[in-house]
Amino acid sequence: MAEYDQIRPSAPPTPWLNNDQEVLVSRRKNSYVIFIVVSLLVVTTLTLVILYFTAFRVRNPTTFVNSVTTVQLPGFLGGNSTVPNANMTIVADVSVKNPNMFSVKFGESDTMVTYRGMEIGSGKAPGGISRAWKMVRMNITIDIIPSKIMQVPEYLTDFISGEYSMESFTMVDGHTKILNLMNKNVEIDMNCSFVYDVTKYITKKAVCISRIKL
Repeated sequence: MAEYDQIRPSAPPTPWLNNDQEVLVSRRKNSYVIFIVVSLLVVTTLTLVILYFTAFRVRNPTTFVNSVTTVQLPGFLGGNSTVPNANMTIVADVSVKNPNMFSVKFGESDTMVTYRGMEIGSGKAPGGISRAWKMVRMNITIDIIPSKIMQVPEYLTDFISGEYSMESFTMVDGHTKILNLMNKNVEIDMNCSFVYDVTKYITKKAVCISRIKL
């Protein structure tokens, strides 16, 4: 019997697309690309909006005055200091809460004390780190110069009334890194007011307000 070569079926021919079909396929590809690009833009926009209302929306710190202690008191204010013209030394125990989602590192800062608009003393606030959503506690030591108090025309009137109303201003310079990407300089202003009671030899009615600037 004669042997015949086995005939294998050939592969089906590749279908060719007409012009209309090619245009349809091209449009579908373009639609997928446009969809992906639009989706990325929407996600990026939403991310920026969320960051604006969270990371980039700066909230002012909340300051609490825990206590104010008079360490040294000159004789004319009811103290028994034996040092001539001794300064009045006050230590304020203050807590500052950082309501932002970034930490702030700050250095030592100066405090200015005024009485009826006249500078009468100064002090130092220590440096440190204010963690995100945390509270930092610090002691601010203030030295008040008695001779400058007596230069104020209303000094005797306030002495007779038994109270001296004073104010302090502290400006803190620091820096922060938002989302570990952007380095920003930070300025924190802390304004405090307090009253010294001559009859009881205590400092009272201490209130502080803080503001932060990026």
